[in-house]
Amino acid sequence: MKNLILLFIIFFSGCSLFDEEKDAQVEFRLENNSMYEGELPIRIDFSSPSQSENLTASDFSGTKFFVGPYKTATSGTLKIVVQLLDTNDKVEVSETVKLPLKSDWKYGITVAVGPTNPINLCFGCQASKAVAINSKLNFPETDSLFIVWGGNSISNPVDF
Repeated sequence: MKNLILLFIIFFSGCSLFDEEKDAQVEFRLENNSMYEGELPIRIDFSSPSQSENLTASDFSGTKFFVGPYKTATSGTLKIVVQLLDTNDKVEVSETVKLPLKSDWKYGITVAVGPTNPINLCFGCQASKAVAINSKLNFPETDSLFIVWGGNSISNPVDF
């Protein structure tokens, strides 16, 4: 009888005998801040222990500034590979970011092409990577490829 009462108290007090795992997510934003004309020749591949996805500039077309959120694993590593391609789909520029996954966490990833790093205007962003663009791709000399990321709790987000 004592065990039944103890189980009843634990159940109704909000305690759990099991660690409840919450979702984890990632969403992407693509910014063309370049004078480059036409659709960006870009591919974004991302993977976590539970899935992998591929995005291109056409996934962001129309009024879509953000793509996602996509569910990810709640542990392990989120690997993001951003590539700029030539007219034959040959990779000319590539950069990789690896981020730790955890439950109840949503990453926001901005991929941008242009002369300035978007992290300078981003509240809540954690870090960025920048890489020069190969001149074969006909981008202005001042342009770079930027990957900017930040994260926030899903259930208890901080407003920036």
